[in-house]
Amino acid sequence: MRKFKEGMRLYNLFPRLVGTIPKWLEHCRRAKEMGFNWIFINPISLTGFSGSLYAIKDYYRLNPVFIEGTEEDGPAQLAAFMEGVKEMGLKLMNDLVINHTAYDSVLVEEHPGWFLRGVDGKIQHPFCVDPPGSDNIVVWDDLAEIDNHSSPDSDNLWSYWLKLVDHYIDAGWDGFRCDAAYQVPPELWREILGRARSKKDDVLFAAETLGCTNEQTLETASCGFDYIFNNSRWWDMTSPWLLKQYNMTREIADSISFPETHDTTRTAADSHGDDRVSKMRYLFSAVYSTGVMIPIGYELGFTKKLDVLWTSPQNWEEPSFDISGFIRKTNEMKASHRVFNEEGPQEALKEFGENLLVMKKSTNDGREKALVVINRNNKTPGNLAIESLSGLLGTDAAAVDVSPEDHLDSVPNRLDIVIGPLQSKIFVFKEE
Repeated sequence: MRKFKEGMRLYNLFPRLVGTIPKWLEHCRRAKEMGFNWIFINPISLTGFSGSLYAIKDYYRLNPVFIEGTEEDGPAQLAAFMEGVKEMGLKLMNDLVINHTAYDSVLVEEHPGWFLRGVDGKIQHPFCVDPPGSDNIVVWDDLAEIDNHSSPDSDNLWSYWLKLVDHYIDAGWDGFRCDAAYQVPPELWREILGRARSKKDDVLFAAETLGCTNEQTLETASCGFDYIFNNSRWWDMTSPWLLKQYNMTREIADSISFPETHDTTRTAADSHGDDRVSKMRYLFSAVYSTGVMIPIGYELGFTKKLDVLWTSPQNWEEPSFDISGFIRKTNEMKASHRVFNEEGPQEALKEFGENLLVMKKSTNDGREKALVVINRNNKTPGNLAIESLSGLLGTDAAAVDVSPEDHLDSVPNRLDIVIGPLQSKIFVFKEE
């Protein structure tokens, strides 16, 4: 019996790729077999004129794209799906989008005072600068920006969000990914999280904080979120910025790593189908932080970028490879060791040459430690020579090789081994 709380191992079932609700369970079974414990689903509410999943027209109606039959059949199909997922022992995460709606949302008609307006009185569209620091401004003209900060009818607006979360919890959702969480007032999040936990004490909230400043990340995480999403996907495995961010937030909220999401390019496409890269990036994500996530198709080497508007079941691909077994072993390793399920102290060691990333990590009480070694070079082997593992980790505990592949039956204290290109070694030390 494990005496620690396992972190989220999220499988993102992207609904546009999978199709109608009755088809979803088979993919959840595959996720369960790979060792995931949560299913995350992007928005499935009725969309506006653009059809984008994140342009929600009516939060209380299902998108007909995901229903077999008529709209009236949808709620029963969703309820049957959710019951099937719960029977597998999996938990369900909903996508909570409250910083904007579709431009043709029913709320625009019913509550025009809830939306941010420009000097011309027209409802404003959300926008961003892409890439950051450039002069290129991307405007989402299918979206209407909610004025959660200063609406003259903020009491009713905030009450609407509280009741919406109540509705989702009553429907059976176990947690929420909060889209663009840093754009929502911290006071509103505190109300939502407090209300939700009074209704369901084990409900979990994960804040999407990608692309915001360090100050915004800290402010958002401090609202009481269980998780934030970190930026490890973009780390070059050399620069110091990622661990600085990790140490900035690790005592405030746990974090979730991912090698790709529905918003990024596919790892298999970036690597031209090199399954070693996908294995390495997943393994790093799994050991780096408390939570880990992949979108559907990662395990099969899918290369087509997911699209919130255009992706359809016709975009299902022939696998470039199948690393489901490796992911299962990695998830089993992660689930078995407390050091990979909390945001404990960790640091990158610099003395092992340019090819090797060597990180040591410990639980917050120091009773369990890990040494993570990854050869980030795709062509050249790296030599790992350590005079004293126990000295390096500051422990008398013996090392155990828990690597998902090619693990050593016994680990000498004086270690001298070769790590192949894009290969990894994971050693765990447990004090009795």
